[in-house]
Amino acid sequence: MWSTAGNERRNGPADVDLCLYSLRKWATLAAKGNPTALHFLFTGHSFSSESKHGKAWQAVLQSKELFVSRQAAAAFQGFANDQLARLVGSKGAGQHGQRPEYIGKFGYDTKAAMHVIRLLNEGIEFIKSGTITLPRPERDLLISIRTGEFGSLEKVTNLANRLFADLDASRESSAFPEKVDVKAINKLVANIYLDFYVAV
Repeated sequence: MWSTAGNERRNGPADVDLCLYSLRKWATLAAKGNPTALHFLFTGHSFSSESKHGKAWQAVLQSKELFVSRQAAAAFQGFANDQLARLVGSKGAGQHGQRPEYIGKFGYDTKAAMHVIRLLNEGIEFIKSGTITLPRPERDLLISIRTGEFGSLEKVTNLANRLFADLDASRESSAFPEKVDVKAINKLVANIYLDFYVAV
């Protein structure tokens, strides 16, 4: 993990984060329903289709259904709940603290609030359909929260609570399996590694 901001300050608009995963590490996170890891399945890629890397990642994308399970709901809920707890002050502010410029202007950290609502909507979509649409369909709502136009912290938390309930209901009614097939994912990853290194 690396950032142009370093470890001493929060990222600014011009900063770039870089996080590299081995395929094995990424697959472990994705199998657990980690939202950040799952995003990789739906963002597209810049690999040449004929390159070793392109063929390896294409094999992952062709098997993306292996990473869909109802268990992912708990991961989305957990990430969103952590953000919400920091937002309302019931949990620590995190490694780089809260954003005092937003709190001073709006009374709460509107960027954290936006992430709460984004995560919950993504979780609902993923549990229902097995996909995450990027950019988000509720983009205008997210921008209105981020810019403070949406309204008070109470209004945000009321929306979040409704979405938490929707995510619970979506998990209950989901047609996807309760957990991923770990053996199938292990086989996929092993085959990709074997094919990749044979092609070297």
